[in-house]
Amino acid sequence: MAGSHPKKRKERERGAAEYVVASCSTNPRCSHAAAHQIRRRPRSSHAQPPATTTPPTPTKTVSLAIGASCVENAVSHELGSMLAGQLARAAAIFNIDEVVVLDDGPKHSDAQVSRAAALLAAILQYQETPQYLRKALIPMHEFYRYCGMLAPLDAPNHLRANEWFECREGVVVDHLEGSTTDGTILDIGLETRALVEGPRIPHNTRVTLDVGKERRSVRRNGEDFIHGTIGNPLTVRHRTGRYWGYVVRVARDIDEMLNGGPFGGYDLTIGTSERGEVNDARSISLPPYEHALVVIGGPQGLEYALSNDECRKEHREPSTLFDRYLNVCPDQGSRTIRTEEAVLLCLMYLKEALLFK
Repeated sequence: MAGSHPKKRKERERGAAEYVVASCSTNPRCSHAAAHQIRRRPRSSHAQPPATTTPPTPTKTVSLAIGASCVENAVSHELGSMLAGQLARAAAIFNIDEVVVLDDGPKHSDAQVSRAAALLAAILQYQETPQYLRKALIPMHEFYRYCGMLAPLDAPNHLRANEWFECREGVVVDHLEGSTTDGTILDIGLETRALVEGPRIPHNTRVTLDVGKERRSVRRNGEDFIHGTIGNPLTVRHRTGRYWGYVVRVARDIDEMLNGGPFGGYDLTIGTSERGEVNDARSISLPPYEHALVVIGGPQGLEYALSNDECRKEHREPSTLFDRYLNVCPDQGSRTIRTEEAVLLCLMYLKEALLFK
């Protein structure tokens, strides 16, 4: 019979899930100053994420949580990949700062995330990574089989070779050798490589680089470099007004979704459901917030996520989990709204109230 042995296939899927959690459990684009750590690409599927401290954050952020069962519901890997690509596009269009993948299905005894959650997180992270960094940062894996068919994000942090901006994403490719000054060499998608002087940063590390409004060149060991300093991607939009992509995080349960992340939790949480309160989008008002979280369930809604979660012992209804529980599409003409449709509807509905910028 064609196909791999079920036991071997299960081992591969578990390894893929471990890789994705290790990749997404820390901010993949944080600064390398003394107070911060940078995530390296794991060398194997069993690599563990490094310890991190909370980096400084912008004054206002909006996070989006999505139930991974929407991918589980797809009839094929190809359609699941296309769905994940649509979700990535929606997050970029509405300037989302963080995408949380909620593993809303039945929990596994080995505490691993489901294949659906791993696949969704992997493709979200793939899509957010600038094209010139993917060869160094994204490993060969079956999860990415159909990523070549996906529409690119074309986000502002995906700079082209003929564009200059004061910040740029890069990956560590080498270090200065035989020099009295330590330094790290980075590929930033230009013909000339960049140099960051100071303590060496590990290979295959993604870094947000400040290169200045005007190009500054330095020469070391007979080679010209663009001079740069390490920046923090979470503050680029606050400093420059330009959206700088999203970070991806996997939450194994509702508690981890609500209380984890790079912002130290959220002071405004919004759940969505056809059973939520009905308000006109023009009249809805939300309290002031620093870090908001908008949560959208899978095909069976947030009720399905709650039914598979330990917190169902304390919360009988999903509405009690959130500050606001809204119906963003009252009088819908279809019995169901697909997750990729719900994301666009929800973010458009909340656009004025949250003041996306």
